[in-house]
Amino acid sequence: MSDSDRHVFARVSSFSAHTSGDSSAKFQQAKRDLDGMLEKLRVQNDEDRETLRRFRARLTRVRRAKIRATASGDRGVLYEIDGELRKILIRLRRIDAEMVSMQEDRNKISILVIEQ
Repeated sequence: MSDSDRHVFARVSSFSAHTSGDSSAKFQQAKRDLDGMLEKLRVQNDEDRETLRRFRARLTRVRRAKIRATASGDRGVLYEIDGELRKILIRLRRIDAEMVSMQEDRNKISILVIEQ
């Protein structure tokens, strides 16, 4: 899911204000829209979990390579490995933060669906 798709969920907090007093048909459509948002978040969460799994596996391989490079004293390779490790860790933290944010969005949407 692109960043622009993720920002769609920023409008969730104002949903209840828009639906109060609406007709039943509008309410049902809004509820379907929220259900659709929940499904998009679930799919994105699954994709992010798979990405995290791949990055963690890569992290393990890179750390093993670092141990071998340290043992052989190859400073050039160590420098490259350290750069790769930093990139992986930054990406892991970013994905983790996105997943936390998505969980918060899912909770907000679920509350709105229950309240309505």
